[in-house]
Amino acid sequence: MAHGDPAVPLAFETGVTTLGTLVLDNPNMTLPFNPDMTVPNDEQVLRPGAREAYPSTALRAGAEVQPRRGLSLRGLLDTGEIRPGSSLDPEVDGPTSYGLPLGEAATEGLFVREAAVAFYGRRWGVDLGRFDVGVGEGLIYNDFGTGGSVSLDLARVDGDALRLDVDGVLVGRSFSELRGRSSFWAARLELPLSRFEHLSPFVAYYADRDGALRDVMVSALAESYTNDNGSELALDLLHNAAGQLSIHGDLLYLGADTLVLPIDGMSLRATGAVQAGRLRLALPDRSEDTLRVRGAGAQVEAHYGIGSRWDLGALGFGLSGDRAPQLDREDPRYAAFIAPAPLWAWTGLFFNGGLGQGFYPSRASAAGVNGHGVLGAGPVVSWQGDRPSVEMRAIWLRAVADSPAFGGGGATYGVEVDLRNDWRLSDWATLAGELDMLFPGSYFPEDDVALQFILLLDLHHEG
Repeated sequence: MAHGDPAVPLAFETGVTTLGTLVLDNPNMTLPFNPDMTVPNDEQVLRPGAREAYPSTALRAGAEVQPRRGLSLRGLLDTGEIRPGSSLDPEVDGPTSYGLPLGEAATEGLFVREAAVAFYGRRWGVDLGRFDVGVGEGLIYNDFGTGGSVSLDLARVDGDALRLDVDGVLVGRSFSELRGRSSFWAARLELPLSRFEHLSPFVAYYADRDGALRDVMVSALAESYTNDNGSELALDLLHNAAGQLSIHGDLLYLGADTLVLPIDGMSLRATGAVQAGRLRLALPDRSEDTLRVRGAGAQVEAHYGIGSRWDLGALGFGLSGDRAPQLDREDPRYAAFIAPAPLWAWTGLFFNGGLGQGFYPSRASAAGVNGHGVLGAGPVVSWQGDRPSVEMRAIWLRAVADSPAFGGGGATYGVEVDLRNDWRLSDWATLAGELDMLFPGSYFPEDDVALQFILLLDLHHEG
């Protein structure tokens, strides 16, 4: 948040984005479970999915009004990806957004991305309402929330501010989710190392009260039942997963992120965090079961500019993972890294990065496939012209825990290669394309290449 800037009477932006998506042989990444079945259906798990192509679009409009110095009003409406309901599984009639019928998504408030009032002085700022929150450079949280934020300049260090940011928000996009009263709290201290460098330790706490962690854990429990070949506890939990099963939890995060410029032309950004907490699993007719959760995550990204056109970079990241939890054991533990609303955008197919990353809602997630964790590394090369730009990345991906019995048995997810290009047609129009290819490794039972192609036309205006 910037404090004390001269007031701007009105700033606004509008945009229309048209997407065309072609998905070929995209592997299913979760374990579906039908509570009416005796055992989970694993015949299609981790195997190529259906080939499909579908059109989609998105609309957005935002404005900021500063009627006087020290006061700002901000609003942003964003439909997310509007796509045919026939492209979803299971199918939905008519157009959809965020996986819901368009009318339901609108009445649930999903299109209101930001609606906030900000008060600020020379060394302080307060935001109230719905606004974007980011913690750990997207490693833990990068989404909008409803609540309040305070920013304070505590002191000056070599002319730069030592700043404290504190956020407290209800987690969720829809009115239904907000009524669940899940909350996220974070405090971040920004320590300036130089004019452009910083070190920022943070602490964050997530209290799930609306069942978001249940959605994360159900497929892991299904895997647990399959691996145990009939664990009575896992079966009881699964048969009630869609109804009476309750999973709530509390997770605490400690970490830091930093940006340094080690040599001229080079930037290095890194983030790391450790996680600890408990998940409480309960059915009406049995005592509550507690699952202790421990985890860690880190990411590092380096870039080196060559002239004004070329950028050579490298990515590295790791999120802890585990095999399915064994709930029948005394004091069960789970070592998967779980985040309430992360933005893991390292690749476009295995993760939700690339051109489509703004159209998929952030949700509570366990790292890797079914919480098995992920390690990744690889180069990123980009070229920036006057109008066109091109980027290529090749990322090697590995699980922390081997794939389950119905998978390939190994730990290598494979290698993903992403090619991205955009062409600025004018000041108000950009044409972009992306091709993502995942070459599966030993984690998957089959080696068909997963492909995703996106063509995007972005029409925008700022004033």
